[in-house]
Amino acid sequence: MEWIKVSVATKSESVEDVLGVFLIHGITGAEIVDNTEMKRFIESNPFGWDYVDESLLDSDGNAAHIVFYVRNDRSGREQIEQIERALRNGSVLQPQTKDKETPDLKSELVEDSAWLDEWKKFYKPFRIGKSTVVVPHWEEYAPDNGEIIFKIDPGSVFGTGLHPTTKLCVEALDEYLAPRDKLLDIGCGSGILSVIALLMGAGLVVACDFERAAAESTIKNAGLNGFDSSRITVKAGDIFDRSFRDGLLNGYGVVVANIVADTIIKLFPIVYNLLARGGIFVASGILVERARDVVGAAECNGFEPLKTYESEGWVCAAYRRAG
Repeated sequence: MEWIKVSVATKSESVEDVLGVFLIHGITGAEIVDNTEMKRFIESNPFGWDYVDESLLDSDGNAAHIVFYVRNDRSGREQIEQIERALRNGSVLQPQTKDKETPDLKSELVEDSAWLDEWKKFYKPFRIGKSTVVVPHWEEYAPDNGEIIFKIDPGSVFGTGLHPTTKLCVEALDEYLAPRDKLLDIGCGSGILSVIALLMGAGLVVACDFERAAAESTIKNAGLNGFDSSRITVKAGDIFDRSFRDGLLNGYGVVVANIVADTIIKLFPIVYNLLARGGIFVASGILVERARDVVGAAECNGFEPLKTYESEGWVCAAYRRAG
């Protein structure tokens, strides 16, 4: 079935007026992206932010965008015409440019499948690390020259492997993960690092995440690559909770955490006790300007800095447990 996607650009203070017009003309559901509300949330969040993608913030801080869908039939097209006419008469829409008099109301045809699957054509296999190729599960890919193939269902919000911090972690695992090592993945997300470690030859992986949905995503991606509970254990819980941590075992050869600098700093004393002597902690998700803080915390907690990896303003570092 075809639908018409309608996008309306206005100002933050006009959102209620626009929605009122929608309701009068039978539109009861709409998606709203309000830059004012977004910025207010970011600025007032008590935890602060290491990183905010600038693409999330429109150059016009007072802009708002509203999207709704109607069927591509006579009734749907009439709805759009009525709404556009009402909005113009109410003067709540903003022109696209100063020179353009018509309101910024855009429409395009979409199909049911496009809503869910259109993005897939842009997600293609890509290489990370020395020999790992990340392949979406619907793609066929023949490995070449010893490549490691990691199949992924990238439909979750818990990580797709494209972020520089993930790529840096894989580089570090290439260098420091030994065959048959036992590895702990803290904040496993979709399980990218856990499963790639198994593909690289890790003997056993324990993966944990605060989000239960992330743990489920990890189990799914492990299954796509042929690994079951005999090789990977996945747990949902808070690593800072002692009772949860007691169920994670210890004596790991490698612990990896791709999170943020502040959490990495708090993890050092915990990871020290989870690692075997001489074990490696791969810490990523660190902004360049926070790297020195992380190094200081590492040295204060009995870790020896080994190597730093850097890309696009992000840092991943490998540390060895000294004691």
